[in-house]
Amino acid sequence: MPFWEQACDYGGSGELSAPRLRTDTPERAGLDPGELRQLVREFHTLTTGAHPWAPGAVLAAGRGPVIAVEEASGWAVRYASYDPEADAGVELPPAERVPVRVDTPFDLASLTKLFTAVAAVQQIERGTLGIDARVGAYLPEFTAAATHGITVRELLTHTSGLRPELPLHDCD
Repeated sequence: MPFWEQACDYGGSGELSAPRLRTDTPERAGLDPGELRQLVREFHTLTTGAHPWAPGAVLAAGRGPVIAVEEASGWAVRYASYDPEADAGVELPPAERVPVRVDTPFDLASLTKLFTAVAAVQQIERGTLGIDARVGAYLPEFTAAATHGITVRELLTHTSGLRPELPLHDCD
């Protein structure tokens, strides 16, 4: 049986539901504990030091439906502001920084376009989404799309005329 059939439960409609992940030992995931310890050590180096690769990050490692390691490292909030003259972030004092947790949400920005496009094309191939269908037919509450007749194709090719970015940083 293919992995995706083992890792996902089938819903009553025949559609795949979300994978049922569980936390367990590296051994139960079929992974070498020593290799995972090394991975965690290397992971922590990415968010430490004077010039970290990233201010904060989360690592999840496993195989199939088993998560063998979950680690958080660094800061969810490290900088107070940006100094344009120095072209650098202004760091908060350590006591005011907010550490990353394994459940910290991250703004993936443009990376979500990749996942959305793949999911949309899969639905188009299945016949459950029409490439030239109006988005308002699927999401009537998306009033801009419904009002202006924006199509799925226009969203996927970034030709809908919608604003290219949303000020999500202002949202609660």
